[in-house]
Amino acid sequence: MPEKFKLPAILALSIIDTLLASSVIYLNARNTANPKEPSSLFSPLAKEKSTQKIASATPSAELSDPFNLLLLGLDRRSREEKSYRTDAIMVVSVLKEAKKVVLTSIPRDLWLSGNKINAYFANEGFDKFKERIAEVTGLEPSHYVTVDFDTAVWAVDQLGGVETEIERGFTDYNYPSDRSSAPHPPSFQAGIQTLNGEEALEYSRSRKGNSGEGSDFRRMRRQQNLLNSMPQAFEKSNLAKLGAEALYNLLTGHLETNL
Repeated sequence: MPEKFKLPAILALSIIDTLLASSVIYLNARNTANPKEPSSLFSPLAKEKSTQKIASATPSAELSDPFNLLLLGLDRRSREEKSYRTDAIMVVSVLKEAKKVVLTSIPRDLWLSGNKINAYFANEGFDKFKERIAEVTGLEPSHYVTVDFDTAVWAVDQLGGVETEIERGFTDYNYPSDRSSAPHPPSFQAGIQTLNGEEALEYSRSRKGNSGEGSDFRRMRRQQNLLNSMPQAFEKSNLAKLGAEALYNLLTGHLETNL
């Protein structure tokens, strides 16, 4: 692959892996973090924060390492809606030398300066919001990508569905009936299943299911489970046959970004 297309290819894969925007995920390190050090979730990555200035937003530019991109999942049902929240807030750090992509998610209900953090982006815009992200994580993203429910469903369907192992079955009788093409109420059986776009959105968005699945923590667990399955789905899909530039152009036609 030409050198100038490597970064957009990585970003495209990162975007696909995080398009299910109705929930947030914590780093696995959260379970082992020292409770006396609440900032330890972000500290290791913050220490690697680069002070290099981004020269330009073009894919071929020499970008900092790590390169921090903010992914925002909107609870917007359609692009016509002007009032929305960022219920998924994630810093994607592309560590080029280490050949890793690190996802640092921020809980939507985190209180910051008198408001929940998920309300700030729509009210203040990106330039101010990235400062708030830096205040929480020590990482200041230079660019952002936003996706909504329609984009999430489109992405999974473009992959031909995502095969994932559902840890335990549940039904969510309190799930909002706000998408006419989605099964209602969402119900899932334990075991390996291939989820289409609407099913994947419900699986990752539900937070009031029975059988012990009625919490934000279980929703985050399901989100992690689904994300782990998406790279394999991408490799088998027609999207993998596209060149990096064509794939990048396709994705940016369905989401909003300042890249």
